Amino acid sequence: MTGEEQFVFIVMSLIGAFCSLVYLITNICFIVSLQKTLRLIPKHCQSFPRWFCWLTLIPIVGFVFSWIMLPFGIPDAIKNSQTDNSEALICAKRLFGLGLAMMILSSLSLLLYHIFLLTCLPMLVLWIIYWVDIVSIRKVLKPSEE
Repeated sequence: MTGEEQFVFIVMSLIGAFCSLVYLITNICFIVSLQKTLRLIPKHCQSFPRWFCWLTLIPIVGFVFSWIMLPFGIPDAIKNSQTDNSEALICAKRLFGLGLAMMILSSLSLLLYHIFLLTCLPMLVLWIIYWVDIVSIRKVLKPSEE
């Protein structure tokens, strides 16, 4: 390997490490947001323990837990705890749709690698919208818990 090739390799490795670190930090912040929202929901209304969110950080297995928690676990917990709160029920339906679409796109991008670039931006947009909705639903959940 020439000096120039080594330099390119080192720069690309540093960029990859930086991107991985940014991904990990944002994922941890996302999971903390999920955790804070689930704390507002009584345990008996949750289908899965709230610590399941942290299992999404485990490679490969985390994908399964994302499928469990994002489209099903969190929206179902909101529906179970807020049966008389129409705003929360609408938000839960929206979270179900967003989570399902996000996980379907993720699955497609894993199964059909050549469409990854086509699904990357929509997955990011759906993830951001899901995150914003998870944070905003706390305002709807708080009055019922106080």
